[in-house]
Amino acid sequence: MAKFQNCQRYNEWSDDDRGVFLRDSLTGHARQILWEISNDVDFSEITRLRRNRFGSLNQMERYRAEPRGRRQKKGETVQSVYQDIKRLMALAFPSQSGEMYEIIARDVFLDSLSDPSLCVRVLDQSPKTLDEALTTVLRMEAYSTDSVSNVVDDNNNDDSRKRVRFVSASQNKNADSERRIKMLEEHVFEQGREIDRL
Repeated sequence: MAKFQNCQRYNEWSDDDRGVFLRDSLTGHARQILWEISNDVDFSEITRLRRNRFGSLNQMERYRAEPRGRRQKKGETVQSVYQDIKRLMALAFPSQSGEMYEIIARDVFLDSLSDPSLCVRVLDQSPKTLDEALTTVLRMEAYSTDSVSNVVDDNNNDDSRKRVRFVSASQNKNADSERRIKMLEEHVFEQGREIDRL
């Protein structure tokens, strides 16, 4: 409907044009509305029928319950969970925004993650919005021991300091893993220089 309204504004359709193009735009179950109405029904009546049957206003309670039961599935990415929570929140609370909305969205997102200890660590960072929570989760995943293992050089020479090298736990490295590893190596190297300076 948002795409339809965008085309309607751009093309400056009349009421008759809107009715014709809306009839043509309906697909799937929404197309069944056409069987129930006569050919002379106008745009506003088609829109009313569509909203009653498929609009989120009549299904808001269902949409409000869905996020509470949402859980991260095995193998599902955090970004996928984030996108689904965003969708469910938009359906459950249409046209809402503000601090309270963000806190609810953040909490629903964190509750849906499969690792409860990760949720606690993220909350320790005090993210105020859903986007901040996602950023924190992704950063913590990058530093987690599941994706990166530490290998310490046990050289006992006093002149050399111990170096930490990060090796991917997975044999099949992709570009994202390599970027994360490089970032972690640079971070550890900088901390080593700071320790030497101190």
